[in-house]
Amino acid sequence: MENTPDIVVIADEAKVKAELESLLTALGYDLEVFDEFPSPEAFQASGQFPDLLFLQVNPENFERAEQIVKAANQYRKTPVIYLTDNKEEVFFSRVKDTRPFGFITKPLDLGGIRRIVELALLYDAGTVRTGEDTVITTPFSFQENAAQGHETYFFTKVGNKLKKIAIDEVHYVEVEGKYSSIFLDGRKFNVKASLKELLEKFPSDRFVRVSRNYIVNLEFIDHIDTMQYLVKVADREIPISRTYKDELMNRISLL
Repeated sequence: MENTPDIVVIADEAKVKAELESLLTALGYDLEVFDEFPSPEAFQASGQFPDLLFLQVNPENFERAEQIVKAANQYRKTPVIYLTDNKEEVFFSRVKDTRPFGFITKPLDLGGIRRIVELALLYDAGTVRTGEDTVITTPFSFQENAAQGHETYFFTKVGNKLKKIAIDEVHYVEVEGKYSSIFLDGRKFNVKASLKELLEKFPSDRFVRVSRNYIVNLEFIDHIDTMQYLVKVADREIPISRTYKDELMNRISLL
């Protein structure tokens, strides 16, 4: 499943905003555009956890830009690209000290924007918040158990709080559109990540893929219907693909 990255653009000048929006939209990216720099509190309240952050900067607004970057990175690492028409070396040195991913001077061109965006998204293929019940699943939010060698929990955004969820409590995962839905006991959280990406994070001794659209936790399997190609997890009957049937059967203890 291919996920469309979400990009936040903050630009003071209407012309720059429109030009950047046009270029990024033409490349097929989802955008959230701010007409001016919000306060860090307003930015966090807007629920933005972008995959990439574009900021139009100059010496006058750069302090505000730094505050936005800090707010964006509070819970996850976000690649930042600064856009400016200021070519003074003193200003560039100031920008360089903040270690952004990129620094672009106008004029903009489609090819240049495409290349730097693709590189930036490789740098951080994280996920974003899409609502109150959404898991923040980036390489920076999973916590690893050194003894077992795999991640043991993640955090989910619920209102203004981050709730800790143990991976072992996950019953199954289902692809729903451009998101994967993680199901626990009576709750569901959406994450912008593929099943393949989640399998790489979840412990391989507990989770197995049973079809193109489902991962199940072996601990919560009630029964497997080998005639109907169904596996019951909690109160849900999940279809088993013939492609993944052998993998499932090889993972269970059969007496």
